Amino acid sequence: MEKYELVIDTRKNEKQKRALKILLDPKNPIRELWYWGARWWAKTFTGVARQWLMRHMFPGTRWFFARNELKKIKESTYISYLEFCEAYDIPEQYRGKFSEKGSKIVFRNWSEIIFIDLWWKPSDPLYLRVGSLLFTDWFIEESNEIHPKGIEMIKTRVGRRKNTNYKLPARTLETFNPDKGHVYSDYWLPFKEWKELPYRKFIRALVTDNKYLSPDYIASLHNKSKITRERLLEWNFDYDDSPWKMFWFDELHDMKTNPIFNGIKYIVCDPARKWRDTAVITVWNGFEIIDHKVYAISTNDILEEKIKEFAQRYEIPMRNVIVDEDGVGWWIVDHLKCKGFVNNSSPIDTRTPQEIRENKPKPNYQNLKTQCYFYLSDIVNQSKINISNLPENYREDLIFELDHISEEEIDKDGKKKMTSKDKMKQDIGRSPDWADNFAMRMYFELAPQKKKAVAF
Repeated sequence: MEKYELVIDTRKNEKQKRALKILLDPKNPIRELWYWGARWWAKTFTGVARQWLMRHMFPGTRWFFARNELKKIKESTYISYLEFCEAYDIPEQYRGKFSEKGSKIVFRNWSEIIFIDLWWKPSDPLYLRVGSLLFTDWFIEESNEIHPKGIEMIKTRVGRRKNTNYKLPARTLETFNPDKGHVYSDYWLPFKEWKELPYRKFIRALVTDNKYLSPDYIASLHNKSKITRERLLEWNFDYDDSPWKMFWFDELHDMKTNPIFNGIKYIVCDPARKWRDTAVITVWNGFEIIDHKVYAISTNDILEEKIKEFAQRYEIPMRNVIVDEDGVGWWIVDHLKCKGFVNNSSPIDTRTPQEIRENKPKPNYQNLKTQCYFYLSDIVNQSKINISNLPENYREDLIFELDHISEEEIDKDGKKKMTSKDKMKQDIGRSPDWADNFAMRMYFELAPQKKKAVAF
């Protein structure tokens, strides 16, 4: 079958040129390419251009466009594909025929581009619906919107359709926008810390890389707020412009150097639930961490003995010790006669007698845990907590966890809510043990007058 010759013009966009050079070279060692940028940075154009070129050159291969919804593929990615064909005057017979029934493009040489939605479905949590498909390669757009399980499953299906025949590597392309979910930990952090694996490459397209973007637009970004400049001018993943973020980026990092506010000493313990999570014990002098202990594997006996040791060393009474008693922690609370923390219990009534007489409403939080997190956000954002005594890896773990917390359902009337623990685990890939420990510390600020051990 005759070939249609085509030369892609990247319009002096060196990042796009670099991406295409990797994607179209079978001998390049890069197997996973992540291309990141905003509108006008040719992310989608790069993906569809590469798809058309590879389908045209290699008969019988099967590739796919994937997003979290099939509707978005048809209304966005496929439209970009058609615009690419129009821009290069590709004859109709070489564009492929779209099949609405099969949600795919079929070419004259029997190559295919399949449209796949990777939306997480409760009825198919392991994405078994794609488990029987065989592909040559892939293109996932807006992968920050896709559940990590979907990406994990689809990776097992590529490299299995005529790759051997044509000696083609199972190469993947993902495009996305800044996000604090799996793309942050999987892609941004290794790039930022110079820890990329040899077969992976992260390409960050900055606003200045687009030579045809209006200079007025670039100049306007310099007059925006710091967060806006970081995200749109520098494209810094670490800055989040969501108005619902509970913890501010700069203030989180300031915890390493904040002034020290000493006062009453406390011990906070978040035990491992059924030995699955990390157990964290912290010792506080006011809002300064003065000691800590972390257990990857622990038992109630070990945790109880360590709490008693800390209490003796720092002269802390049991009324100033609190343990999460959800799950296995109740045993420690019962033995030590300390305070117990029940996450889903009612919020503490923090109203003053005067406010009660004036019928001021009670605190309207989803539960005690949520109330403590909101109070913690106030304390952190007021630069009151000092964590300089923690090792750097634990400081970064804490900051990473808190940075993923937002207020939820802000547009609805009712109780104040925050990011659920299940979503936190999904986003960061583990339980937020440090964040939970720090939130529990706020109990003593919300109910300092309580003298007896209370399970609430």
